[in-house]
Amino acid sequence: MTQSFAVFNIETRIFENHTPVVNDVRDITISKRGGNVLISFEHKTPAQLWKMELVRDTKDREHPFAQIARLTLRHTYLPKAQIDFAGPSYFGGKDDQFVLCAGKAGDIHIWERDTATLLHYVKPQPFNGDLTCVAWNHSTDDPFMLATGSHDGTVRIWTTQPDCTSDDGSYIERSVSDQYASSPILGPAPAPGPSRTLRVGAPAIRTTFSEG
Repeated sequence: MTQSFAVFNIETRIFENHTPVVNDVRDITISKRGGNVLISFEHKTPAQLWKMELVRDTKDREHPFAQIARLTLRHTYLPKAQIDFAGPSYFGGKDDQFVLCAGKAGDIHIWERDTATLLHYVKPQPFNGDLTCVAWNHSTDDPFMLATGSHDGTVRIWTTQPDCTSDDGSYIERSVSDQYASSPILGPAPAPGPSRTLRVGAPAIRTTFSEG
């Protein structure tokens, strides 16, 4: 593992930026547009969003219009509690507007990318087991669909369902699969303010695939 990351210009073959960090870097993902760089770290260190921009190279006297890449830290995506992350974090949504990660215990966090607001938190569930990975489905018209994988070889597909709220105003998440009956799981209330696409409903299991 490495405790730094760099920007390398493949045309000039020059390292334009080298950024040290205090933890081992696990993965680097770049958004489809906007120069957003998602850095995932090992173990319990939360992911960070960096902004990559082109700025004037003040050191290049011979080429006054030359540009180099500059990285600026924008957000750190803090989970509700300290967790051991299962693999790297990923962008989600049609325009990479979400950031999602899974914990090895089975919990799932989904943030809004540009504000680092926690939009959804799925608590560990008895049937989830130890998660090993999470991935967003970018090939569907469904505005919200992701998959999680477990150590036992099970893959679960998650999507949203219509809002349902309990009498005390708590947000209810409903877990549905072919093997387990529907059961309400208490989750966090949606944040106040304008509604977002993701808040159509809480994540719930649509399909389960298992080995054997």
